[in-house]
Amino acid sequence: MSSYPLRKPSMEAAQAFVEVDFDFIIIGGGTAGLPIATRLSENPNVKVGLIEAGVLHSDDPVIYTPRSLGHANNPDYDWVFTTEPQANAHGRVISVPRGKMLGGSTGINYMGWHRASKIEYDAWKLLSDTDGAWDSDEIFSFIKRAEAAVPELENHDLYTSFSRSPDDVVNHGIPRSEAVGINGPIKTCSQKVYTDNVPAFIQACNTLEIPTNANPYGGHTFGVYDVRKNVDLETGKRVDAAEAYYVPVASRNDLKVVTGAHATKIEFKRKSDGDGKLIASGVHFVVDGNSFVANASKEVILSAGAIQTPQLLELSGIGNATRLAGFGIQPLIDLPSVGENLIDHIFAPVQYEVKPGIRTFDELRNDPVFRAEQEALYKSEKTGWMASTDATAAFVPLKWTVGESKFAAMIQALEETITKERDSLSPLQRAQYEIQLDWLRRGETPQVLIAMLSLGVINPEEGKSYFNMVSTLQHPFSRGSVHISKVDALSQPTIDPKYFSANFDLEALLAVHRGVETLAETEALKAVIERQTFPPVSLKEDKDLTDCLRQAFTSGSHYMGTAAMTRRSLGGVVGNNLKVYGTANLRVADASIIPIPIATLPQATVYAIGEKAADLIKNDW
Repeated sequence: MSSYPLRKPSMEAAQAFVEVDFDFIIIGGGTAGLPIATRLSENPNVKVGLIEAGVLHSDDPVIYTPRSLGHANNPDYDWVFTTEPQANAHGRVISVPRGKMLGGSTGINYMGWHRASKIEYDAWKLLSDTDGAWDSDEIFSFIKRAEAAVPELENHDLYTSFSRSPDDVVNHGIPRSEAVGINGPIKTCSQKVYTDNVPAFIQACNTLEIPTNANPYGGHTFGVYDVRKNVDLETGKRVDAAEAYYVPVASRNDLKVVTGAHATKIEFKRKSDGDGKLIASGVHFVVDGNSFVANASKEVILSAGAIQTPQLLELSGIGNATRLAGFGIQPLIDLPSVGENLIDHIFAPVQYEVKPGIRTFDELRNDPVFRAEQEALYKSEKTGWMASTDATAAFVPLKWTVGESKFAAMIQALEETITKERDSLSPLQRAQYEIQLDWLRRGETPQVLIAMLSLGVINPEEGKSYFNMVSTLQHPFSRGSVHISKVDALSQPTIDPKYFSANFDLEALLAVHRGVETLAETEALKAVIERQTFPPVSLKEDKDLTDCLRQAFTSGSHYMGTAAMTRRSLGGVVGNNLKVYGTANLRVADASIIPIPIATLPQATVYAIGEKAADLIKNDW
């Protein structure tokens, strides 16, 4: 099959697609869906179909040039979803970027290739049935299967050359040579270009006893380091799921892909299996307003992401029976937790203007001659500033940001709140909070990410350069939901993350902001900072800064948890085999199955979910 026809919807392609007797149908050609399709189609004796609402953007410079930032909120590439007005954020409506293309959100994200700490993945098995429970060893192995880390990762100088001294560098956990994969489809690399503020940031972290972590892939992510990017050094291009997984195997006869096809419902057989479980038999989808049904004899795999997976489950009769009946949908399986447990990472910037002569990525905005030179360099040699992005980040425990007494008071208040609200919490929340409290008390697992963004994003002035230190909460206690808004798959679901519904999250974000202020006061960063431009320096009191944070934070676009892989007694939606409870052959494989917030940029984890899902399916058939 040629990839070219997938660049636009086609009625003819849709009709040809439904005429195939598929063994497996996958809904969603994104971070997990494409690995599943590719791995299953390695067996020429099965027929695999994939339904994707977006199209293929092969060689589109907007997608594949790393410094291109024109895709989010652009309907050519993005679903352009938004949240409900957020009650704890002055009624703000927050953008919810989600990639709408073959490749999904791997085509619009910031390309961070990272993994959580070992203890975080091991917590998944605490929430699951014993049989087949996932743990860190397994997830790490599937991340390795997906990745192809370039050999330069063995050169620690890329991580340590900006540190104050060798004493500020740690290298622990699984040895680097064993921790990373080298044969997978996703090429990853570290940076070739660093802006002038990066060495100062690393030195500032070291000054405040945040070590440079030379091996954050070995199971311990605490420290400051260069997060790898899924960028191909040879081509200078973003490596997304479409180019890495699909394009190399597009000619396989046993793999058929239809694009511009919006899945609307999962079809079930009238009869259940011998255990009374529903049997998925096909998928309804729409192309250019015309409806089609594709059939699957073995399995349907739902990989539409944490926002649209629960929407499709509900439209198919799986979810809270009372809610479904209210929409006139016949409930087939009463799973009240479908669409609940929405988790997201919260981002809040602190912006600084830099002193004259300090170069940041604003140089591309301020100097047309320099930008033209860099564009020419990128075109001819696939390198330079256009092939680079920000990569420097510090993952730290919340305890680092406040003194011992303040931290103890925060934890005590959180424990009292959880005890007071215990009866109103879901079983899953109670179990999650116990784990998250343990992480907080130990003070070893990072709950906070401080990311370097080396350009001005808040009203930058012409001719001036900036950087932002972006504070993020990685283990929030707030939980939201995603549910259908009407019986129409083409309508946006109701997305309500309920940001700051847990007051601790706002307290913690303020604490991180104060930690950033302390970083800015180190000699290393004072040497490059001209002034703070946001938030206004006049906002010194906690109550004023808290109000500013409510207005300034954004979504990290790291949505997870809405079809959680946990015990059914806790309110799980899928088991360890990824099958939806009450079904014989409907699986979910995407970020919606992540059962508890994890401190990482999640795309590598979601690739691992896809790789693991493919193995589970192969083992069953």
